[in-house]
Amino acid sequence: MEAKFTEEKDYCYLHKLGREAGGDERKCQQELVAFRDKRQVEKTKRKEIRNRNAEEREAKLQGLSLMLQKSGVSELRGKALDLQVRKFKATGAPNLQGTLPTKVEDKCNAISEGIDLYLTGVWKPIGDVENYEDSSDEIEEEEDWVEMSEEEL
Repeated sequence: MEAKFTEEKDYCYLHKLGREAGGDERKCQQELVAFRDKRQVEKTKRKEIRNRNAEEREAKLQGLSLMLQKSGVSELRGKALDLQVRKFKATGAPNLQGTLPTKVEDKCNAISEGIDLYLTGVWKPIGDVENYEDSSDEIEEEEDWVEMSEEEL
């Protein structure tokens, strides 16, 4: 630069070219800012939708009773099956910690295994006990197990 721009008129010429550009650079910067603002608004909307959907899923899980009867597990399909699997995970079923199964058969097996863990006393659901569906036979089986373990002690 120092070798080529030796006189004041060289610098004046560059300034003149910059003024004649018509603000193209400024327009480009404004377009970039507008694009970033638009993208940020879209991200914020997506985040709000994700949060709202998560709250709705949580509300559904709170209102759902935990199925503790093996007789109805094989009949579950679709959203009902997914909700039961999520409910088991939310209540702390040890066999459903980590990633959830994706196939219907695997989901049914996981629920059945969770029911077995509950009936044998290995696992107790975390949370509200009133939201569980028990049959009287299964409750008696659990009480027998509790009595046996107390006798052994």
